[in-house]
Amino acid sequence: MNQKDYQKLISIPETRFKIAARVVLTLGVSKVTEMTAEEIIDGLSNLSGFMEGGEIKVIAGAAKCLAGIDSAELLGYIHFCDFEFRDPDPGALHDEDGICPVCGAEVKYDGNEEDDGNGGGTWGWDCPECGASGKAGFNKVFDRHYNVTDGDGESIPGRPD
Repeated sequence: MNQKDYQKLISIPETRFKIAARVVLTLGVSKVTEMTAEEIIDGLSNLSGFMEGGEIKVIAGAAKCLAGIDSAELLGYIHFCDFEFRDPDPGALHDEDGICPVCGAEVKYDGNEEDDGNGGGTWGWDCPECGASGKAGFNKVFDRHYNVTDGDGESIPGRPD
C-alpha cells in the first residue's frame, strides 16, 4: 500500500471503512477489482436513504482501495486501527444486545416493548449510524435481533422475522 492509499484509508470513519470492507468480503477481491466505482455506488444504492452521495462515493473508493491491498498489509492496518470485525454475512446470527447486527454500531431502543407474557418479548430499535432497524428479542435475557431491515425498510436476507 502506498502512502497516499494509506492516508486515504485512515481518513475515513470506521463505520464507512467497515462497510467498504464488507463490500470486498461479500463480493470478493476479483469482482470489486473488475467493477468501476460507479458500479459499486449503484450497488450501494440502498444506503442513499441515510447517507449522502459523497459518503457512498467514499465507501466505493475505499472498497476499490481495499481490493488492491495485499492481504497481510490489510490485516496489519486493521490490527493497527483496532477495528473489530464480525462475520461479513449480515444474516449471520452473532447478535449482541444493544449492537446493530448490520454495521456494529450502538442501537437506540425506541421504548416500545412487546411482552410475550412468559418473561420474554421484544424491544424495537433503530441504528443511528446505518439506518437499520429491528427488534431485540429477550427470553428472560437477550436472545437475538428480529425483523432487521436496512435504512430503506428492506429485510436483511437470512435474518429471522
